[in-house]
Amino acid sequence: MWGVCPTMVTTLVLGPIQNSRILEIRHVEGDVARETEGHPPLIAGLLELGPTLQADYPGKTLLLLANIDSNVWDIQRYEAELREYYTFAFPSLDTIRTTNSKTEFPRLAEKFNMSVPTTVSFDLNDGAEAVISQLMNSEADFPWVVKPVYGYGYERLSWPGKAKVYTVHTVDELGELINMLIEATRDHPRARQFVAQPRVEGNDSYNLSITAYVDSAGKVTMLGSAQVLLEDHTPSALGNPAAMITERYPALYEQVTRFLEGVDWHGFANFDVKVDSRTGQAYFFEVNPRIGRNLYYNTAAGLNPMTFLVDDVIYGRSVELEQIPERIYYSYLPKHLVLHYVDSEMAKKIEYLHRANRVVHPLLNPAERDLSIRAAKREAYIRLSTQKHWLKFRRNFPVEDYRKLGDTSFDSGPLRR
Repeated sequence: MWGVCPTMVTTLVLGPIQNSRILEIRHVEGDVARETEGHPPLIAGLLELGPTLQADYPGKTLLLLANIDSNVWDIQRYEAELREYYTFAFPSLDTIRTTNSKTEFPRLAEKFNMSVPTTVSFDLNDGAEAVISQLMNSEADFPWVVKPVYGYGYERLSWPGKAKVYTVHTVDELGELINMLIEATRDHPRARQFVAQPRVEGNDSYNLSITAYVDSAGKVTMLGSAQVLLEDHTPSALGNPAAMITERYPALYEQVTRFLEGVDWHGFANFDVKVDSRTGQAYFFEVNPRIGRNLYYNTAAGLNPMTFLVDDVIYGRSVELEQIPERIYYSYLPKHLVLHYVDSEMAKKIEYLHRANRVVHPLLNPAERDLSIRAAKREAYIRLSTQKHWLKFRRNFPVEDYRKLGDTSFDSGPLRR
C-alpha cells in the first residue's frame, strides 16, 4: 500500500519469516526471559538500531509495532527512551496492567455489561496444598481451564509440558498441574499468579475473535471479527485460531466499543470470545493490546488495520468507523483437514468460499513469488509446514477429541443480526 518494506527486529528467526523478500530482518541476540544491562534484549536492540534506522530512512517516521503482550509491556516500560526514535500507539502501562490481568479484566468487563466466566485466582507462592484447597472450596466445577493472570512474563518461559492454557478434569490432574507450575516458575515471580475458570462448553467453532483500533482521541475507528472453525492444539500455540470465517457481530461490537472507549484505550485491541453451546451466551475471556499474527484475517477481508494506525499516529487524521466488509475463509491448514472436523453445514460454507476464490493462506503472499531459489525455498517450507498439520492434529487433537466437545458447528447467524 505504501511501498515500504517493514523491518522486523527479533530474537528468533522462525520459519514463517525466513527467506522473505517483503521483510527486512534484524536479529537481536539474548535471552528474552531475562534483562541484561537494564533492558530486555529486544528493547536494547531497538535502542541500538534507532540511530541506524533513522539514518537509513531520513525524513521518515519509524512506526513501531509489537505482536506479543510481553513486547508491548516492555515498549511502554521504556517509552521515554524509545520515543526518541520511534512512534507507536499502545495503551498506558496502567491500562495494560489492569486489562491484561485475568483477575481484573472480569471485573472491568462486568462493569461494561460484558459477560465473563466465573474466575478464581490463586498464587503459586501459597504452595500446592493451599492452592488445591482454595480451588476445591470454590463454586467452580470441573472441567476447569487454568491460565496465567498475566501474559507478559509467562509467555517467554519454556519447559517440557508448558502450554498457553491448561484443562483439568479431576483433582489428581489439578494436583499434577499445580506442582508442575510451582517448579517451572520458581525463579520467575511475574509468572506465578494464575486463574481457574469453569470451561465454557462447545467445540472450537464456538470461539470468536474481535479486532478493534482506538485512535488518539479515544474513538473506535475499526472493527473486524471472525468465527474460529479450528484452533491450533500444539501445546505452545494452544488457542491460536488456525481456520476462520470473517463475519460482523453488531451486538458484540457495541460491547467492545463501550469497553474500549470507557477504559482510555489507545491502539489495537483483540478480544477472545466464546459462545456457550448450552446457553448461547457469549463470554469474553481477555483483551490483548496488540495486533497478532492471526489478525491478518482483517486485511484478507478488505480491512487493513495498518491504515487506521497510520492515519492516526502518522497523519493525525480522524477517520470514521469502518467494519469488516467481506466474508472470507482464512486458514493455514489443509482444507480437507478442517473438513474432517466441522459439520456438513460449515463444510458447505468452506467449499462455497473456495469456489468463490475467497480464501487466504496468510503465508502465501503473491508478493513473495518470483523465479528465485529464495522463493522456491520459502514455497517449499510453507507447503511442507501446512501438510505437517495433519500429523500435529492427529497427535495433539484427533477428531474424536473434537467430537467429545460437540458434533455440531456453531451457527453464528443470530450474532450477525
